[in-house]
Amino acid sequence: MMDIKKQLLIENSKANWQCVSVYVGSDPRRFSELMDCFFSKDVRIVQRSSQPVGAIGAKHPHLLLPYLQPLLDYLNQNPIDAVQRNVMRALQYLDIPEEFEGPYFDQALVYLKSPHSAIAVKAFAMTVLANICEKYPELSHEVIAQLEILIREEVSKGVTARGKKELKKLRKLVKLN
Repeated sequence: MMDIKKQLLIENSKANWQCVSVYVGSDPRRFSELMDCFFSKDVRIVQRSSQPVGAIGAKHPHLLLPYLQPLLDYLNQNPIDAVQRNVMRALQYLDIPEEFEGPYFDQALVYLKSPHSAIAVKAFAMTVLANICEKYPELSHEVIAQLEILIREEVSKGVTARGKKELKKLRKLVKLN
């Protein structure tokens, strides 16, 4: 039986994150323990727990469902990049419930537009936005305009590549409607 918090404090390494991720797996009770760490007041614990949250959320997105409101509230507090990055990473794989689509769309758009958002946060936010636009194609125009700006500015190769990929999907959506 692992004490997740103690394990996270051992070291900040990929091997340790993977150890925690494997231990938690798809177990909701263990994921709850990990989320307690993620919502901790200790920035070190938050940072170290964010990677497993992102990885597990990507593999088992349904585990995020009970935490969608607290995650949204957390994102609205402008948390550290690791939190933004790993929440957006996990949300790419989740069919976001209808009541959260608008708030998460808005938050992802904030990250996309902000010159202060980390490159990975922008890239993951693009996919979250494109996924929501698949349900609501009328939102595509706003995202397309923002992606065109980022691609033109060549913020980074990763953002440009992801932007082009998502732009292609969004343009198809606009043509279909």
